[in-house]
Amino acid sequence: MVFGSVLSKINEFQLDAADGQSVIVHNTRLTRFALSIVGVPHMGLRIRANLIFDEMRKYQTKTIIDAGSGNGLYTLEFAARGYKVQGLELNQDKVLRVGRYAREAGLVNAILQVADLTNLTQVTQQADLVVCSDVLEHISDDRSAALALRALTRPGGILILTVPRISSFATRVENNFDHVRIGYTEEGLHAILESAGFQILKTEQFFKAFGRMAWALDRVLRYSTALKALFFWPLFMFAKLDMLMPYDVNAGGIMIVARAQLNE
Repeated sequence: MVFGSVLSKINEFQLDAADGQSVIVHNTRLTRFALSIVGVPHMGLRIRANLIFDEMRKYQTKTIIDAGSGNGLYTLEFAARGYKVQGLELNQDKVLRVGRYAREAGLVNAILQVADLTNLTQVTQQADLVVCSDVLEHISDDRSAALALRALTRPGGILILTVPRISSFATRVENNFDHVRIGYTEEGLHAILESAGFQILKTEQFFKAFGRMAWALDRVLRYSTALKALFFWPLFMFAKLDMLMPYDVNAGGIMIVARAQLNE
C-alpha cells in the first residue's frame, strides 16, 4: 500500500502537514495492520501520489531526486520500490528524522541531504527523474527553484511537478496552509519551466469536482481516526472520478510532466 508498507517498518514516525498540524504515530500491531490496508489516509497527499506514481511508470528510471522531500514519504517509498533516491530538504531536523527512518527500514538506497532549492552549490548529482510535489508554492524565488530543478535533472530526464492551481477552491482553503502564493495558472507555470530549460510534455489538473468533494469530506472526518480510516477508500475512489472530467475551471491542482532539454 502506498506509503503504508514502508512506514509499518518504523517503530515511531512523525508527520507534519502543510496546515501546521503534526502527528506522531506509534506503530502498534493495529497501526501496522491499518497502514498495510489503507496506507497513509491523507486525501490530498494520496491524490497527488496516485498521479505521480502512475506517470513515472511510463519512464525508464534508475535514479530519483525528491526535491523538497519534507516528511520523506516519497523518498522512502521510492527507495522501497528499488530506486536509488536522494531526498533534498531545507529543514535539517526533517533530514535527520527521515534519515533515521530510512536506516530503521533498511533502505540503504535512500540518501537525505540538507539543500536549498534556491542555492544548490552543494549539490552536484543529477537524476533520471526529479519529483517536486507541492513545493514551489512555499518558495518566494520560484524561478531560481525552477533553474535548480533543471540542474538536478539529467539532460533528457523527466521532471514531475505538482502545485496548487489558482482557483476559487485554492483561495478558499489558502488560510490553512503556509504558502507564499495561492498557486499557479497552467500558462504561468509553463513559462517558468520553459525558461528554466524544460520542454512541457503533459499538463493535468487534479482536485477537480469529485476530488474537491472527497477532500472536503475527508477533512470533516479528520477528528475521528476510526471514521477516517473506514471512509478513506470509498472517498478516494470517488475522487478518482475526476478522470472523467477533461477540464475544470475550478480545479485546485496542476501536475506538470516536463523533459529537461539536451545541453547545447
